[in-house]
Amino acid sequence: MMEKKIKNRVKDKFSREGHYPLRPAAEREADYQSFAAAGGKIDDAQLLQAFLRAIAPDLHDSEKIVVSLMARFGSLVAILSASAEELSEELKKHTSLIVYFQLIREAVLRSHLFHLKKEGIRHNTRWLYAYLRVMLSQEGREQARVLFFDSAKCLLAEKLMGQGTVDTAPIYPREVVHAAVNCKAQFLVLSHNHPSGDPSPSSDDLALTRHIQDAARLMNITVLDHIIVGQNSFFSFCDEGLL
Repeated sequence: MMEKKIKNRVKDKFSREGHYPLRPAAEREADYQSFAAAGGKIDDAQLLQAFLRAIAPDLHDSEKIVVSLMARFGSLVAILSASAEELSEELKKHTSLIVYFQLIREAVLRSHLFHLKKEGIRHNTRWLYAYLRVMLSQEGREQARVLFFDSAKCLLAEKLMGQGTVDTAPIYPREVVHAAVNCKAQFLVLSHNHPSGDPSPSSDDLALTRHIQDAARLMNITVLDHIIVGQNSFFSFCDEGLL
């Protein structure tokens, strides 16, 4: 009897503080078996619902939360890319869910960076695009990030080189080349986001890319690409024949 009272007090405490106790093992195993039987072929809304069931079994409005998040962001990747401020507008009192989403985002980013360092981009750029999508697609201000690669095109470092307003982020060719030399890079990839959602390059984007390319060439460093990230799409200078 005493043990039951203690468990109820713990459960009430977690609920009051916005945290949720773990579901019974049998229920979690049933969810896992259902997911495995589907071969992982479930849509984003279903996956989000399963995630909420796993971490927040006492969350009574989970379906409403899924509908709200999907309507606002459109995809699970976009949800994981969202800032804590954006998530709080939809989750409001469920502050612990924001922490969970942020933890998952960080784990996803680290996974992509691991693959970029181990496998590189010589044969496949999927991890590069996946990383940039999570990192930049939902940013409310422009960020300019540069990824530096060795002779095997494996990632050496990634740096935030500029952060600005909704339509501009200052980045200086000399600083980019200096950073590349410091980490002994032979290749680099420029990237930035367009908070407007449209990844089409501006005349300033075109001119800046040429300036950085010219400065890097003097140090025998090759600019492989400049990738502009929109909300749901990319623009690659390399793919479009602009490099």
